[in-house]
Amino acid sequence: MSAGGGTVDHALDAGIQVLGTDGVSGSTATPAPGYRFEGWYVGDARVDGAGAALGADEAAANVASSGGVRSDTTFTARFVADGAQTYDVAYVSAGGGTVDHALDAGIQVLGTDGVSGSTATPAPGYRFEGWYVGDARVDGAGAALGADEAAANVASSGGVRSDTTFTARFVADGAQTYDVAYVSAGGGHRRPRPRRRHPGAGHRRRERLHGHARPRLQVRGLVRGRRQGRRRGRGPRRRRGRGQRRLLRRRPLRHHLHRPLRRRRGPDLRRRLRERGRRQPSTTPSTPASRCWAPTA
Repeated sequence: MSAGGGTVDHALDAGIQVLGTDGVSGSTATPAPGYRFEGWYVGDARVDGAGAALGADEAAANVASSGGVRSDTTFTARFVADGAQTYDVAYVSAGGGTVDHALDAGIQVLGTDGVSGSTATPAPGYRFEGWYVGDARVDGAGAALGADEAAANVASSGGVRSDTTFTARFVADGAQTYDVAYVSAGGGHRRPRPRRRHPGAGHRRRERLHGHARPRLQVRGLVRGRRQGRRRGRGPRRRRGRGQRRLLRRRPLRHHLHRPLRRRRGPDLRRRLRERGRRQPSTTPSTPASRCWAPTA
């Protein structure tokens, strides 16, 4: 018979005459996974020299007898855990973090002594999602996978454990955010939104002709004359904006002398400028008139 941890292939030799051993055949012991054969025993006495295959002669020689008369005898095959049969438990990261303990090695397949667990730590920008064995999530396990939780989820079949890998998975943490600000260090301004202007002539504030600025008197007279209502069939007169009125009334003369003016559009203005002719600066630097413009001959 077997004491556990294995099997025997022959269980009983029955009806043997007490004065002889004819009919004693012996048996062979086979250990279960995780076990090894330790020996054959009669009671607590080991059958010396007997291997896993107990032969007929070895069995007959160890049958209980008294005064040449044999009696019932039980041979017991004993098995013990095989320390050479082990498994490993690995702890890995799927990316986005680390684990503090990577491997529990050399654990006997019949038990879980030596399974210690591991703790997962997410990298910046990630959060811990869970521990997995293959595609199966370890229910109830937090970032710190305890020894009991790990041992309960080690792969096993028929009470025999096998190599197992626990994988810590991490995902991007949407709660970790940042802002991008755009500010001015000074010296700039916000670009104003352009205003709609009248599509007709005279809607620009400055005039430029052949790269030379014209005297304020001429520009002011033309613009003011047009502003005062000489529109000739162009519909009702429109009021100019505050900025244009300021240009006509308040800006000093040097503004128009030192900065070129933009060309005004419109057929009436172009006709008047052609009539006045192209103007050139005076060639006399010592007189106050040198600061003005004079028409060419």
